[in-house]
Amino acid sequence: MKIENLCMSFGTQIIFDNISFQINNNDKVGIIGVNGAGKSTLFNILLGNLTPDSGTITLNTKINLGYLPQVIMDDASNKEETVFEYLLEGRPIKKLKEELNSLYEIIARTQDEYELKKYYKKINCVSELLEYYDEYNAESTLLKIISGMNIEDSLLDLKLKNISGGQKSKVAFARLLYSNPEIMLLDEPTNHLDLDTKDYIIDYLKNYHGIILVISHDIEFLNEVTKKTLYVDKIKHNVEMYNGNYEKYIKIKNERDLAKKRLHDRQIKEEEKLKNIIAKYIRGNEKKANIAKDRIKKLEKLESEKIELEKKNKYTKFNMKINRTSYSIPIKCNNLTFGYDEENLLYKNLNFDLSRGEKLLVVGENGIGKTTLLRLI
Repeated sequence: MKIENLCMSFGTQIIFDNISFQINNNDKVGIIGVNGAGKSTLFNILLGNLTPDSGTITLNTKINLGYLPQVIMDDASNKEETVFEYLLEGRPIKKLKEELNSLYEIIARTQDEYELKKYYKKINCVSELLEYYDEYNAESTLLKIISGMNIEDSLLDLKLKNISGGQKSKVAFARLLYSNPEIMLLDEPTNHLDLDTKDYIIDYLKNYHGIILVISHDIEFLNEVTKKTLYVDKIKHNVEMYNGNYEKYIKIKNERDLAKKRLHDRQIKEEEKLKNIIAKYIRGNEKKANIAKDRIKKLEKLESEKIELEKKNKYTKFNMKINRTSYSIPIKCNNLTFGYDEENLLYKNLNFDLSRGEKLLVVGENGIGKTTLLRLI
């Protein structure tokens, strides 16, 4: 993957200003930067959802991209297929086999040599794809992913429209892994993962043969999975690639910033010294005036080479004042029962209350109903 001279803006807001970088086969790259820097925009450009103002993106024409968005949209809510059927579709093996059989039938009826060569070429392409998707071991691979991600057998038979948001996130991730893309784009992939599933994902991605681009604020995940770090600078509208994971990136960046600060401080002192000499000698005799002119030239050169320190991002602080005291029991839940169908209830006769000032921690494995509970409250 090669990005050259890429520019992107939304109206007057510049996102990328002439950025260039290259990602090699099997690179695992963490993409970091403050919110709004353009990380997700970069993904949308690679996916073809956005067209840049200028620049080129070079990808192998056979590249298969897989994408896990930060928020799983509810596009499966009207589907009648089961979770297992949805997972199986991650590799288009059934469709490719049908296409192959159709091509063989056409060849049996074709006499023209030119046409035969054309269809034999198509057969080779389809056969290569079936080999890439490992048709004979594919289902076994899927079952291993299902087991590793702790997807219960009871969930596999449920219809997609009847599973929770947390379950959809896990199922979408499992399907992405099974689809075996050559380039994997992950946007905050650990947001909805329990610890056991996260450990499995980390191990899987570390051994994955392909390019991984991951946007994440999960430092542990980045340190375990990535080998390179792409920093997206919101202020300068550019990017910089670092060799190493997030921990290595922080170390390199801190060392660079410290070296820049020391050089900048020396330049400031030298600048003040030159300005003082110029002010002192500029109106003096010919000899002193020549000294002043010499220092002016040095000052101009210094200013042209002056180090600019990176501006610090500004952060917004909120100061919210409470106008009145809440009730002594602000939340009270009595006999709460909820499920996406009658046979798969998330809660049955759930009772609890929270007193003023109490803090509630909701824990549990994916799909158990944590987010659903918060939405109900």
